[in-house]
Amino acid sequence: MTQFITNREETLLERFKNTFKNQEINRFYLLVGFFYFSEYKKIKPYLKETKEIRILVGMDYCNELKKEWHKNIHEKNQVKENKKKLKNELDELKERKSCYFEKSIADINNCDIGEGEEIKEFFQDIKKGKTKIKIHPSRNLHAKIYLFLPKEEDFNQGCLNSALLTGSSNLTESGLKKNYEFNVLLRDYQDVVFAESEFNLLWEESEQLSYEDLEKNIYEKTHLKTPTTEEIYYKLLYEYFTKERIEIDPDIEVPRGYKKLTYQVDAVQQAQWTLKKHNGLFLADVVGLGKTLITAMIVNEYKKKNYNNDPYFKVLVICPPPLIENWQETFKEFPQLKEGNYKVKSAGEIHKIEEQESYMMIIVDEVHRFKNKDSQSYQKLKKICKCRHVANQQKKIILLSATPLNNHVKELQNEIELFQELKNSTLDSNLESHVNLQEFFKEKVKELNQYRKEQKEKNISKKVEIANLFGEVRESVLKSIMIRRTRKGLESSKEYKKDLLSQGIQFPNIKTQNPIFYQM
Repeated sequence: MTQFITNREETLLERFKNTFKNQEINRFYLLVGFFYFSEYKKIKPYLKETKEIRILVGMDYCNELKKEWHKNIHEKNQVKENKKKLKNELDELKERKSCYFEKSIADINNCDIGEGEEIKEFFQDIKKGKTKIKIHPSRNLHAKIYLFLPKEEDFNQGCLNSALLTGSSNLTESGLKKNYEFNVLLRDYQDVVFAESEFNLLWEESEQLSYEDLEKNIYEKTHLKTPTTEEIYYKLLYEYFTKERIEIDPDIEVPRGYKKLTYQVDAVQQAQWTLKKHNGLFLADVVGLGKTLITAMIVNEYKKKNYNNDPYFKVLVICPPPLIENWQETFKEFPQLKEGNYKVKSAGEIHKIEEQESYMMIIVDEVHRFKNKDSQSYQKLKKICKCRHVANQQKKIILLSATPLNNHVKELQNEIELFQELKNSTLDSNLESHVNLQEFFKEKVKELNQYRKEQKEKNISKKVEIANLFGEVRESVLKSIMIRRTRKGLESSKEYKKDLLSQGIQFPNIKTQNPIFYQM
């Protein structure tokens, strides 16, 4: 019987689970456009009894083509004519290979360290020969095929342990469960035989990635690698002092002519970790501490460390009209942030922003302007932040506001929803590894509304209760995703104050205002 999987009633991930649970699958063959380790680990637990796994990737080159692949050019008396073509092909293959490795490194490093064991098992399966991965030398291979097969000697007309699943889903989070997809599960023997035959033909045409190649170009450049003594020492310091400053990366780039201020460098370092873990943050320094420059430094460092030569790395800045020129001039100070890699748009023209799926990093200046969830501007901003990225990379969101928690906790919830899944948040709380922010905010909104109702109807002051509620929200939620410094706070820090004074920077001393009374 034909079955359709659209990720509505049943997700593709659930279908995988049920198929491996209820059938004896000896061989599992995959043909996909994109292959991400972070998503493969989700189906890895179901493959323990599977003896052979073949993964064929169609959209990226990850290995140099065999020398024989080019040798034919010279055997056809076209040496002079094709030398330039050959060089261009080799350069293109090298670039694609490098690009794929960079994406894989970023993908693994975006996973929690606790998930590393499952990804390590994949590399071990490659080493043992249980799993093989090949790259097809055609960029136009868009088919998605998942073949569930028995042992070769048991595969016949009456076999029940075989199936073909094909359709629109790649092996990505969107394809496995989030997007509306259209896939069909076929069990007819002739359909499965035809699909296996086609898969085998493509498999023979493809280039295999060896364990040595994967280990050298991916594994050794991720957090999977066994850390050095120095790295363990830094990790110990970080865990012990939590968010206190630790000089791990002293080479953070500051534009020529700018002072390298410690508090700004610290913000950049903290932001790298926060973006990686939570996919977004609030930069809430008070006015005058350089939020625009700090944000540009954050973007520059994130690109340099994760997507240095990636053509898919594009930044969108949404800000009030008077700030557009300032943002553009600040970004020009960083050579890596070329004009084609970023756009600065007015908040009032958010409905005109095109190619929303092309932006990997979105910056919203004065985000408190988008606090109303029912407004059209908020809905359009949310769509930009949440829509699927063209290369299936996780979008990163930076929200600038000196007052992220101002009038109502509901407004903060709306802003956080731009980069968090409320029902399955990445924020840690007590013994829970993932917090249901939807329930958290529902409770706090109810409490706040009750306090304000009592103030209005019974004329009872609830300032202390409201202040405590806001304090709990800051401690439980904002603390993990907000970078905020005040002038007073910088001056009270011995380290920061010393650095500011050594560079000739001193904040003006604002005296307390005294009232002047006039008689009318």
